[in-house]
Amino acid sequence: MKIYHVTEVLGKYVDWSKIPDLRLFEACQRGQIVHAACGALALGAWVRALPEAYSGYVKSFERWFKNNVKRVVIVEQTFVSKSLGFSGRPDMVVELINGLLLLVDLKTPIAESKTFKFQLAAYMYLLNQGGIYPQGAASLRLKAKGSEAIAVRYDDWQNDFNIFLSALNAHRSLIG
Repeated sequence: MKIYHVTEVLGKYVDWSKIPDLRLFEACQRGQIVHAACGALALGAWVRALPEAYSGYVKSFERWFKNNVKRVVIVEQTFVSKSLGFSGRPDMVVELINGLLLLVDLKTPIAESKTFKFQLAAYMYLLNQGGIYPQGAASLRLKAKGSEAIAVRYDDWQNDFNIFLSALNAHRSLIG
């Protein structure tokens, strides 16, 4: 069975047509650089100086991290469900100061996407299969100017996972 990545499956449900190619390329580049820097910070590693266009996002993450996180469980680890035929790479699982184990997905877009909760539900399933059991999941939208990040919790992950499975099955049947 072919293994599809979570974002490959859900990418079909985001309308990229209104975003100019150059802007979309820049957004992808920004996401990769910001994710790498935030992951390194979470692990306590040194982060080299970033271009001004990206440093605010990292400052936004750093602020949230310092105020909320007690310890890091995983960062950017790949999980695979061979039985269902999909894989994913959650950004991080952290233990919050209040003891809650939280799956956190870093986001740099201004607006929340309707696919975020389905992506996180798929990651929750993969984590559970891998023996990691977060009590919650949240997208963390980082701010370009370094202000407070916006965390949005998704608490109905099992229902959202069923919707992801529908998308996965449609993808497998229609795209192949």
